[in-house]
This record gives sequence, C-alpha cells and structure tokens, in this order.
Amino acid sequence: GSSGILTIVGSSPRVTVAVGQTTTLDLSQYFSTAATGFDVDYDETDPNRLVDVTMDGSVATIQGLRVGTTTIDLQASSPSARSERTATVQVTN
Repeated sequence: GSSGILTIVGSSPRVTVAVGQTTTLDLSQYFSTAATGFDVDYDETDPNRLVDVTMDGSVATIQGLRVGTTTIDLQASSPSARSERTATVQVTN
C-alpha cells in the first residue's frame, strides 16, 4: 500500500559493475512501501565520474565508466516525506 511512514529498509546497497557494462538497482527494495517516487543524485557533470545513472520508475541503471569506487545518493519520496541513503558502487575492469 501507499500508506505508512517512509523509512529505509535493509542494508545499504553495494553494487559492482564492469567498465562499459550496466547493472540495475531497484530502489524500492531499499525504502519502505510508502515510497512513491525515486531518484538518484550524483555528480553527473564531473568529467572524472565513475558511473552514469539513468532512472526508469524505481529502477536505476548504472553504467561503469572508469575503475574505482564511488557513492550515489538514492532518494525516495512519499506524499509527506523524503528520504535518502547512500549506495556504494565499485567499478571493475
């Protein structure tokens, strides 16, 4: 249901993706069912960024650009609240 309190659930997401490959992360798994909207915040204008992220509904598609470890902010919203948590992304060869 869409009622209830917006909270984070489960452990912090950790994602591994290879350079040139993509992986997906369903943000709805990391917030309570009160969440109705999802987004990802990262420095998409940084020429040295390690990943590109696109959102489709609650699913983030993460593409590895260069090797390293970075974080992205997962954001969820409900009609009455906003919540945010960090995901760690490791990009490998």
